[in-house]
Amino acid sequence: MHPATEEALSVSEELPRRTVQAIRFAEQYAMIDGSHHKQWVIDQMLRTLLGPHYEGWAMDYNESAITEDYSEWDEGIAP
Repeated sequence: MHPATEEALSVSEELPRRTVQAIRFAEQYAMIDGSHHKQWVIDQMLRTLLGPHYEGWAMDYNESAITEDYSEWDEGIAP
């Protein structure tokens, strides 16, 4: 983990556990090249933050994608 982030996370005890996990996920994988890998990082962060609500969120997103003329949710490709 980046030292600045370690300090920020240790100082801020009020950050929810899922938020800390999502931040750590970004630190570990977000610098890997390739938009498909970055999309995977975003997907994994959302899975962490939303927990059991992720599936419902993804279904709602995909239903909106059909009517709003944008792409369905892309889970990306793991690095």
